[in-house]
Amino acid sequence: MDRSSVLSTRSSTTSTSTTFTIGTAVAAAASLALAVLVAWAEPVGDESLPSIEPSPPTQPASGFGGSDYPFAKVEHEAHGDGAASYWIFRPEGTADACDRPNTPPVVFLHGWGAMNPMYYGAWIEHLVRRGHVVVYPRYQESLRTPPAGMTAHVVDAVRSALERLDVDCPWAVIGHSLGGALAANLAVRASDAGLGAPILLLAVQPGRALSGMRSPVIELDDLAALDAATVLVTVASDADTVVGDRDARRIFEGAVNVPAERKRYVVVRSDRHGSPPLEAGHHAPTAPLDAFDLLDDEPPRAGNRRGQRLTVARSEARVVDALDYYAFWKLADALIALALGSSEDIFTTDNVRMLADMGEWSDGRAVAALSLHAAPPPSR
Repeated sequence: MDRSSVLSTRSSTTSTSTTFTIGTAVAAAASLALAVLVAWAEPVGDESLPSIEPSPPTQPASGFGGSDYPFAKVEHEAHGDGAASYWIFRPEGTADACDRPNTPPVVFLHGWGAMNPMYYGAWIEHLVRRGHVVVYPRYQESLRTPPAGMTAHVVDAVRSALERLDVDCPWAVIGHSLGGALAANLAVRASDAGLGAPILLLAVQPGRALSGMRSPVIELDDLAALDAATVLVTVASDADTVVGDRDARRIFEGAVNVPAERKRYVVVRSDRHGSPPLEAGHHAPTAPLDAFDLLDDEPPRAGNRRGQRLTVARSEARVVDALDYYAFWKLADALIALALGSSEDIFTTDNVRMLADMGEWSDGRAVAALSLHAAPPPSR
């Protein structure tokens, strides 16, 4: 994406702080989404019109997942060292992470090998420009960081970040892939760590092992200890051949103390009606943005199987499209708002209808809706 960047560095012995001037997070994505295949030919009889495939919906102008941002710029700080390090992203000029009650702090946990915030940059930018302060723990110094210590790295980084931000308000956690499993462990340990339970645990395509692997790289904590007030949503995708749906089910089913009215199992469905098609694969939640390329010591992709587990490599990161705006981003935005509300019944008929809606192709056909389940459907 073509983005202007104005960088200013604050002097500090413990952190670096940089301000980005960020344009619209979707300029290039919208251009791609509107691209069509047009076949021109010499008119023959009545066949004088070009053939145009429908295009997917672009980012909505307002609402959950929308582009009505109250903030134009994103500021970041880097703290800590190695696997215990983390970034803090905040709307420029905001000091208090809790002074915008409708946009509480968000912890964002990446997939294996995606230590660089660039891989999720457009999603982070979206959250911050809405008003959230985002904490992005690294939790891996390299691809050789022992997995057994990753949950502890996450807890330590989040404790440090929330203390630094003086957070005394609700907070949410979002995780993708291995980060989805780590998000579940963080939510379980949060109260004992003095952080207070998160209001939302959104585990997107959580996975602790590649499909077909015999054993996971980390263990899940006892999910029966998850706070009953936490809103829990696990997300699987119909074209995810990397981790499948095993851990999305396990996290959902293990959280036995979270009441049915506060949790859902969601399936994101592919839709190939138009061009470009919407493919709900494992890398669908990645949202690359070069302005967030902040990791100077990013390791190269390892050449062995262990190093490649659950990796989101640059060559695999995908474009930002309707799956981001209407599925992953909208789910996060809407679920945070619902979790902050006073209603105990989060998933009313109207709310489910709103969450499931994926917009329309340019020819008016509805994009395949999200499937929200009170219990996981039969395994595919």
